[in-house]
Amino acid sequence: MKKLLFISVLFCITSTLYSQSVDEVLKKVGVEYSSAKPLQFNTKYNLYKNKTQKTAFESYVGQFKKNEKNEIYQKIDQTEFIWNKNICLKVIHPDKIINISVSQPVELNNFDIKALKEWCDVKSFVDKKAYWELTLTTKAFSTLPYSKIVIHIGKNYFIQKQLFYYNTAIDYSSDYKKQSLDYPVLEILYTNIKREKVPKSFFNIYKYIQEKNKILNTTKAYNSYAIEDHREITFK
Repeated sequence: MKKLLFISVLFCITSTLYSQSVDEVLKKVGVEYSSAKPLQFNTKYNLYKNKTQKTAFESYVGQFKKNEKNEIYQKIDQTEFIWNKNICLKVIHPDKIINISVSQPVELNNFDIKALKEWCDVKSFVDKKAYWELTLTTKAFSTLPYSKIVIHIGKNYFIQKQLFYYNTAIDYSSDYKKQSLDYPVLEILYTNIKREKVPKSFFNIYKYIQEKNKILNTTKAYNSYAIEDHREITFK
């Protein structure tokens, strides 16, 4: 169940009679997130068993921080991520594993209307005064694991909330002889959004790993952690 919370957030859109205002809003949202300015906010992930549940089945908190270089620190529950131009570091504290991979471009401006319209249709785009509510439905051939996505966009052009309605049933039963199938809903809340400068320590990979004589090791503070290096290039 927990893996549903570790997702790459996708924003989907297509052109309909709402498209002009949707395009304008999402373009401005993209500018805010991709701007070479500090950005930080808190997140909360609530997983509901189905769309009628009012109480979350699982909840996790997290945080997101970005500096002027677009280096990123992210934490979801007990897992931390650091992205810079060279590598991506993933520290899984419960399992005591440090995963290293070649850094891939982090698309903060993920609002390519032309590309994303292949996956979703706009069901509605409503001005709620304090925010815009964008409701999307996925197309039949889409590979996205959702049937519907609802996004609340603040008038400051930052995302306030997202709801992902999964199109695949999950078995919640703890008894392997019985099934309790339902379609979960993931809610992500974004709060305390600000442009304040982020301390450099959040982006310091050398807090966790170090290299000596071309041998990669953990630092003393994390000597009980195992390293999984998935790169094909020398650590730099």
